[in-house]
Amino acid sequence: MGAIEKIKVELLGNTDAWDLFKATARSSELSNEISDVAKEIAANCHGLPLALKVIGKTMASKTTLDEWSRALDTLKDDPGELKEYWIGEGFLDEKDGRHRTKCRGYDIVDTLVRASLLQKEGESELMKVSMHDTIRDMVLWARSKDSKYKDKDGEIFVVRAGAGLSKLPDDMDWTTVTKMSLMNNEIGGIPDDYEFSNPDRLVTLFLQNNKLVNNVGNFFRALSTLVVLDLSHNLSITKLPEEISMLVALRYLSLLGTMIEGLPEGFEKLTQLIHLDLESTLDLQNISVSLRLQVLTITVREVDVLEAFLQSELAEKTHGIHLERVEVSVASFGTLESLRNLKMINCDIIEHNTPSTSSNQITPSNPWFKSLSAVELSACLGLMDVTWLIYAANLESLSITLSPEMEEVISKDKAGHVEVEPFLKLQILDLDYLKKLKSIYWKPLSFPMLQRFHITNARVFHWIP
Repeated sequence: MGAIEKIKVELLGNTDAWDLFKATARSSELSNEISDVAKEIAANCHGLPLALKVIGKTMASKTTLDEWSRALDTLKDDPGELKEYWIGEGFLDEKDGRHRTKCRGYDIVDTLVRASLLQKEGESELMKVSMHDTIRDMVLWARSKDSKYKDKDGEIFVVRAGAGLSKLPDDMDWTTVTKMSLMNNEIGGIPDDYEFSNPDRLVTLFLQNNKLVNNVGNFFRALSTLVVLDLSHNLSITKLPEEISMLVALRYLSLLGTMIEGLPEGFEKLTQLIHLDLESTLDLQNISVSLRLQVLTITVREVDVLEAFLQSELAEKTHGIHLERVEVSVASFGTLESLRNLKMINCDIIEHNTPSTSSNQITPSNPWFKSLSAVELSACLGLMDVTWLIYAANLESLSITLSPEMEEVISKDKAGHVEVEPFLKLQILDLDYLKKLKSIYWKPLSFPMLQRFHITNARVFHWIP
């Protein structure tokens, strides 16, 4: 703790590096074809003992040429950040569809965790990953201006996260930087007269959790090559400058947790934008823009804003909706095919427009909640049940708290003669402070995927066999 001594790590020569990798990966037992690929993988470690050991350990269980070839291809790729960053940067190709692309992203994360290159905390959709300082330093060194081990494009990464910066760093050559992280600092503004060489290679910029204000227009004017921009958790941002429309290459933009009131004039010029995060933007009023988005997450606290949003083209692109203190009809978003995450806090949820064969029964006449995977309901005081989730076949996480009138999770009367068994993919079920709750379902459910069940202050009589 607190150590500041720096120790120089000597790089291994080609022969010693191959011997170390071969011993760790047990590649002496492999065929000649696989050995050739293994030597290429070892060469990609650039003589770094830690990399040779970690990657060698990962490959020890691989026995086929296809597995080794895929590993080599992965090492030659250039991942920027996790799934959505990767998709935004184009690292993950979406030609097979977004769902398969995200699954590939999860596979990559899982591979990095098993290789000890990332550390996992938590489970399922609550899982977070972090990188050990030693691995992080190794990666940054390999991508720094001082390293001779850069790819064919000579990419350079700059990371000054949590460095206590109050302004943009001025000790770098902006013309060489491709990816920059300045997150978790105290940067409060960017002067109009700020001078720097044209950053015509900058693709990724992380500025989240700073103290940025609105006057950053001239800075954006120079960032025409930017593809990924994260401005989340800058609480002083209430509007975006019109100059943001000059970021013509932008594909990913996060404004999560800002105080933005609307999207600026000219925002529709961002024709390449595919991912827009407006979650927890509690002052948002104006979202009437036409964009070809693939992913939108949004928080709404006003009924008129919600109605305008649901009638817009953006609704069909929405992956996440966060509603607070509004009256909402389940029918208004039940058919949104892209919706994956639904969060409602202190809402009045009404069901009278649900598809039905009688006045109170829910039926599969429409493909309701086809993609929904996570639902969180809190302090919805009049909520009696969530029978409208019975056809959410892909639901993985359900959390219901502070709903004192709820007696059933799925109502037998409302479900009628439905033969579908709900919650077959449910992994997490949290039921907290539901004082009148008597049952989850009227007969035992199998819950084949359930990993965690948490209940407090409720008296459930029927739930699991």
